[in-house]
Parts: sequence; structure tokens; C-alpha cells
Amino acid sequence: MSLAIKHKRNALAKAAAKKQAGSTPSLAPTPSTHDHQVAMASLDRDLARLSAIDSVEEKINLKRNELLPKYLPIVDAQLDTDQQFYNPILVRCAIWALDIEDMETGVRLAEACVAQQQLPPEHFKRDLPTFFAETIADWAERQLKATQSGSPWIDRVCEYLENDTWPTTNDIVRGKVFKVAGQLAEASGDAKAALALFERAQEENERAGCKTRIEKLKAQLGAGA
Repeated sequence: MSLAIKHKRNALAKAAAKKQAGSTPSLAPTPSTHDHQVAMASLDRDLARLSAIDSVEEKINLKRNELLPKYLPIVDAQLDTDQQFYNPILVRCAIWALDIEDMETGVRLAEACVAQQQLPPEHFKRDLPTFFAETIADWAERQLKATQSGSPWIDRVCEYLENDTWPTTNDIVRGKVFKVAGQLAEASGDAKAALALFERAQEENERAGCKTRIEKLKAQLGAGA
């Protein structure tokens, strides 16, 4: 792991430890307006409905056909006000949009969640930047298997990890994002970009599994020089 990566990882770890130790949150409490209380009560009921469904397909259909159309207008209206507060509705809509692979909506809302430092649902074991980064990497990996492009979404996540817009100290997730981006670049014929991404994946996580690809691409690029 390079010194730059180590320094960045240490800085992120210190920031996370400070937050965990009880630093003052930047978000205001959830507003107590009647409309928001009604929406939150409705969300609780809909989360209970989802929990009662065993079929993944049925859950996806409910999110796509009913829940997102129901809550997205509320979220967009809240975002238009530029007010920032603890907003479980925003977080759920971001997660649901990614679940149904509406990437444009999902990434847009994920960006808002991270920018506002929203909190994940209580049962989540990961912070939102880590969760969103891995979720989009998993989607991009499915795109790769279907011989489809993962751009621009996986590229955007790489950028966010690079500049710490989405801060995460999880080296496995960080390595995974750059590895999948490298695989997509390689599949598209961009060997130079793929090599750089695979090398970055190995820097982030020594067990990323890109060493063979790196050697192959170095040989390929060297032969073409």
C-alpha cells in the first residue's frame, strides 16, 4: 500500500473515530411539521409491509410501482428547500432506487444522503458511503456479466472515493470498486485505463485479486509500445 493511500486511510479513520466519539452532528432534528409526521408514520407502515414479504421479486415490484412513486415527490420537495435534517425518507428512497436499479435516481439521492451526512437505517452494519459504493459496484459487476456498460455510475463512485467525497475506510469495498471499474475498462478495450484501475484496486486492498490482470496488461501494453 502506497504512503499516499496509507495517509488517506489514516485521515479517514481519525475522522470516523471523532464522529463515533460524539462530535456534534451537523443535521437538525427531524422536523415536527404535521406533513412530515404523516409521511414518517406512512413510512413505518410501508417498512412493515416490506418486512412481511418473503419474495424478493414482490419487494422490488412494491418499491418500483408504489413506494418510490409515493415518496419521491416528498423527497424532491424537501431537497428543493435546501434544508438539511435527519431524513429517513430520503435514505430509504435512495436505497430503494438502487434496489430497483434506477441508477440515475439512486445515485442522485445517494449523493444527497452522503453530502448531508444522513444516517443509515438502524439495522445496517455499514455507513452510507460504504453501502452506496458497494451497492453500485455490485450493480456494475452485474452489468459486466451482461456485457453492458457500468458508466457513468461506477466512474463517479471511483471519483468520489478518490477525492473522499464518499469517505470510507473499508479497504475491501474500496478495492472492489476500482477492480470492477478496471474490468469494465478492460472489457471496453481500454487497456491503459484498466491497468491504472487494477493497480489502484491492489493499492486499496492487497487481496483485491488483480495481480494477474496487471501483469497481463503490462505485457500487452509493453508489446504494443
